[in-house]
Amino acid sequence: MTVEELKQPVLEEPPFRRKSSSAVSSFYQQLSIRIDTPVRNMSISPSGRDIVLASRVGLYILDLETPYKPPRVIHHYSRWDVADVMWNPHNSRDTWIVSTANQKTLVWNVASSAPRSIEYVLHGHSRAITDVSWSPIDPQLLGTSSIDTFVHIWDLRTPSKPSQSFCAWTAGATQIDFNPNNEYMIASSHETELNIWDCRARTEPVIKFSPQNNRIFGINWNTHNPKEILTCGLDKTVKIWNIDDPSVCRGTITTNSPIRRARFTPFGDGIITMPQRGDPSLYMWSRSDLSKPVCKFEGHTDTIREFVWRIRGDTMGDKETFQDFREFQLVSWSNDQHLRLWPIDDPNFVVSKRC
Repeated sequence: MTVEELKQPVLEEPPFRRKSSSAVSSFYQQLSIRIDTPVRNMSISPSGRDIVLASRVGLYILDLETPYKPPRVIHHYSRWDVADVMWNPHNSRDTWIVSTANQKTLVWNVASSAPRSIEYVLHGHSRAITDVSWSPIDPQLLGTSSIDTFVHIWDLRTPSKPSQSFCAWTAGATQIDFNPNNEYMIASSHETELNIWDCRARTEPVIKFSPQNNRIFGINWNTHNPKEILTCGLDKTVKIWNIDDPSVCRGTITTNSPIRRARFTPFGDGIITMPQRGDPSLYMWSRSDLSKPVCKFEGHTDTIREFVWRIRGDTMGDKETFQDFREFQLVSWSNDQHLRLWPIDDPNFVVSKRC
């Protein structure tokens, strides 16, 4: 990317509000896009149209329907690496993006031009922030975790201080995740411990246990089961738990590398794993057989930093008449400075060839 491209003017209309002019949508193509900037984190807009990449320079917003055009750049120079970035998942707040700057949380409004693009700067942590997460239920709620052992919940209607705070005391928090089916339930990881907090009980975690034999890197609630959560970490495993009885592991994936991130797929009964180092591939697993992956996404040449899902279509019916008309594409970002798009031909795990 040239200096001239980085200095391009701010677009009059956010790219995620524009209509596609492409004859063949990138949604159905397997692509690799090089972006020459030291980006550490990535997130996707609620429409699935745009990707945000975060670095010390600011935000890069790439329209996935014109992926080879230079991204829009919103400059904000920082001495600190970005620990995490997340686009607000609600259509009612589709211009809000949250990122980190050491102990500060930045809430961006990408409909505004710099320097007014940062709408809120949230102060509450005494040490570096490790993770941020928007509530999947309330578009105004945001969670942050930090090395200072605290988990803060922020209500952006009153952003001057956290609306709630939880403290593990024993170890710094590495990740936070809102339960998508229970507005009061939040999970946070602290070294080898997993804490489940109830926002109606302000003091101690309602559930506390040690799911991994070593440090936890990632946690993820199952969107289809409000009681189910997975953990992954340094011990090279992914483990599935039901919080009603956390003494019993409901499933284990054993790999050859530490697992930085593992998440349930938005379709079927699957899991995606992302190694922390040593293996620049993503793996898809079926809950029906966790002994081996059903699909390997390979092509990156360096460690993968993040993956997200593009989703099109909708679902219909209730539990008895449920029909799923959605289509899916996996998007990954790597230290090799390539963004890769992977269309999912069959989301029901009928995999006849390597992805």
